[in-house]
Amino acid sequence: MKTKFIVGVLIMALTFQHSFSQKPNSKFTKVVFVVNKKSNDIDAFELYERQKLKSIFEKHPESKFYLGLLNGEYRVDGSLIRLNQGAELTMYTSVKAIPGDMFLPGDMFLPGDMFIPGDMFIPGDMFQPGRIVAINKTKFKVEEVDKLQLIFKAL
Repeated sequence: MKTKFIVGVLIMALTFQHSFSQKPNSKFTKVVFVVNKKSNDIDAFELYERQKLKSIFEKHPESKFYLGLLNGEYRVDGSLIRLNQGAELTMYTSVKAIPGDMFLPGDMFLPGDMFIPGDMFIPGDMFQPGRIVAINKTKFKVEEVDKLQLIFKAL
């Protein structure tokens, strides 16, 4: 009787631990930033869904796409994402979301091609810390500017 009780408690404890170990512990949501090729302005950001990635590329043909993370609460109104106050967006300027098989930069180069690193996203002082910008009808304050990322906080 005692053994059955101990074995039962042990199985319940392992099941309980296993169920919590399978839950994702990230509170971030992946997003794709749509950046105008000519002006380098951020036109929009959309939720990253691998199935709908091609439609995002077709919807914005003259744009560059960068991956990022959204930390905080948001709501979706049609195709517009509205962030609650205090939500934070991080844009990784070193990680482009490119359609097709071009995720590996080595696929585009042949031996002898010239490669110049440093496709800089930030021209001038457009995204200086403390500056207010509007994306998707939401106002953001630029929190941090780095060579590899931009961090915005919703106002």
